[in-house]
Amino acid sequence: MNRKSFILLVYSFLISSLYAQVKTSNINWNNQEYTSIQKLEIFAKACNAAQIKKLLQSDPNFEINFGQITLTPVQLAIDAFIKANNKGEIWKCDECINSVVNIMKDKRYDFRLQRLRTATDLIYAIKREKDLQKAPEITQRFEFLLYEKLKILDNKPDFDIQYSIGSYVDALNGNPGTAFEASSAFGTASFCLLTKKYPILLKEIDKRSGDNKFTPLMLAARFNNLYTAERLLFYGADYLKKFTGYQVNGIPVIGISNRAGNTAMTKLLIDYKDGKHNATGCK
Repeated sequence: MNRKSFILLVYSFLISSLYAQVKTSNINWNNQEYTSIQKLEIFAKACNAAQIKKLLQSDPNFEINFGQITLTPVQLAIDAFIKANNKGEIWKCDECINSVVNIMKDKRYDFRLQRLRTATDLIYAIKREKDLQKAPEITQRFEFLLYEKLKILDNKPDFDIQYSIGSYVDALNGNPGTAFEASSAFGTASFCLLTKKYPILLKEIDKRSGDNKFTPLMLAARFNNLYTAERLLFYGADYLKKFTGYQVNGIPVIGISNRAGNTAMTKLLIDYKDGKHNATGCK
């Protein structure tokens, strides 16, 4: 056999092998059995809004809140929204918002904390605000997503904006217990949206489950959120509130900021305490 014929023979063999592998791979993929919750997770991750709506209508009995992966279906769609929003993919943002809305409007949807999770869907969305690029149009699209979520939740008879996730709270490591705490730690637009929509949050601005837990102002101090700290101070947050969670020197909220190494935050709090800083609220 000459060299040219040998090369052609080897080439034909490789192509045949590759085709067989692809064909086998396609057969395995096409024949796989997916449960309804697995389908919902796949559709949510891609923000296939029409597929989500069709699935929920065709199978009205499966559990839509809990699957076998870390994130809930709504959280998967929120992740996709954040990525699309940062890229300026407006069409994809719309699809992700529609995906979230379709799931949350279903009567099976539960706004509370789900098994093996550390945040509700609302808290998760608010925490993700910190990952947005700083641009007005990006912030506005995020606000619209959050507004749509809250509009649906307000129609749930048992929804409470002050719902706390209880034992999963770990504020020191970034797991706040309520939506307001999450916005105080990580939000900007979400903070003002929540305080305007739910005045009770400002009436109970220092609410927490014990003096070893963070108040909203302590969360802002811990995570160096100057924007929310200034507004919390403007609305009357108590910067002298007792704290026994761990040892801090002097005024607790300042000690928490100082311990975290947040120099600018510590200066803001000290200046406000000494009457050298005039805080402002939401506009």
